[in-house]
Amino acid sequence: MRFPALRHTAFFGTAAAVLAFALPLFAEEPQSVEELCRRWDALEKQIRDGTVSPFEAEQGIAALHTQLAGALKGTIPAPPLVFPLRGFNATFVGGKNGNGYVASRYDFYDNGRHSGHPALDIFIDDDNEDTLSDRTGKKVEVIAATAGMVTAVNTEWDKSSEIRGGRYVWVFSPALDRYSYYAHLDSVAVRPGEVVAAGATLGVLGRTGKNAARRRSPTHLHLMCLVFDGKRLTPKNLYKELTRAYVVPDGDDRADYRWVSGAAAGRVRDIPPPAGFTRTQEAEGSFGAWLQNLPLNIGTAAIGAAAGKNGPLRGIGGLMKLRAEYLYAKRLAEKIQFIVAPGFGTPYVEWLDGYRLSASQDVVAWLRTTAVAGPPDYSYAGFKAFANAVLSPADPASLTTQLAKVGGIGDVRVGDVFVNAGATGSAMIVVDTAVDGAGRKKFLALTDPAAPPSWFDARTFSGNDLMRFAE
Repeated sequence: MRFPALRHTAFFGTAAAVLAFALPLFAEEPQSVEELCRRWDALEKQIRDGTVSPFEAEQGIAALHTQLAGALKGTIPAPPLVFPLRGFNATFVGGKNGNGYVASRYDFYDNGRHSGHPALDIFIDDDNEDTLSDRTGKKVEVIAATAGMVTAVNTEWDKSSEIRGGRYVWVFSPALDRYSYYAHLDSVAVRPGEVVAAGATLGVLGRTGKNAARRRSPTHLHLMCLVFDGKRLTPKNLYKELTRAYVVPDGDDRADYRWVSGAAAGRVRDIPPPAGFTRTQEAEGSFGAWLQNLPLNIGTAAIGAAAGKNGPLRGIGGLMKLRAEYLYAKRLAEKIQFIVAPGFGTPYVEWLDGYRLSASQDVVAWLRTTAVAGPPDYSYAGFKAFANAVLSPADPASLTTQLAKVGGIGDVRVGDVFVNAGATGSAMIVVDTAVDGAGRKKFLALTDPAAPPSWFDARTFSGNDLMRFAE
């Protein structure tokens, strides 16, 4: 009978410590989000190290989750889901069709005790196990699969450590009531309390962790997802979602131009400004910066042709395609839509939900005609199908309903559009600007995909036709 007594003594000993930890959670004074994350981080490490009982861990996490979810409600967007390794996709997930995931009796609160593998391992091509991709010779970025807040990290690890995850990151996605665990990182680039966008860098992949560091273990990311079911955290298989996730491609400039055919011999920014003029610097991540980085086709100084059946980027349709490609690259799915007629929109997020254009007896409608099974398809192939389906019937005049008038020609910026009211469907987009010492401005405009972009003197143009997309 002494054994139960000893267990109770240990139980109440740890209970006192956890009670001291948890009491502030129930104080009348609300805790800041940063403080809640600090407490989540501390409790996660107690659970990991087995210094708290499962019951007390469950109570503490539930209290923290309730306050975090309440504080963050509506502040961090839902999907799109992003594949968590930059330059990789679901074909690198271990097992056949994700069957490496086995949730068997997993208990997060009991030091992660389980008899299965409640996670997906995503392997990189690293035959010599130096943590560099054999394809690129570079480290592989671990990126956030969903937007959320970092609740815990572990940055300290050495080969004598018993920590199975090595260096790792936990991210809470309030829109999904989901916690994602990214393990075996070489280094961590975030801290608890930090908000991360979908696709934001969490760190770089490594071989840290008790088993992952061994020679028999190929280099991989251990990705686990836990969902709060109202009472406790339970594992969720993300495989099907990852097969339809947005894939962030490799690229030094961190921009996405998948519509370009073939390799690029240069970019808009490589075209020298006129003598005596200096190129303007656009804000990082802006539409203007994206346009300055547009690739040029091999053998010409022309912008590449659009992928798909609609051919080159010409006129109004081409500008719509450019804008949509930029928003897709930024993963701003909710802002992508084509206006096929004045007042008649075709939002991409509704396409993902099964809406399609329907034409009957010269009447065009936007109806939910397709049953969508499983998670939305954020793949580039799915996006291209959307763009191809709605670009052809788009009314050229409707572009102006998505633009705002610019005050005057002196304010012309990269990304602005000159709409020729006298020629239906005719327009040109500004892809670069430059100024001289006297403040005079010239702009580089894309007028015809078959010819190089040309520099124009802003003084020779009227500002009446100048319009701008809203950021």
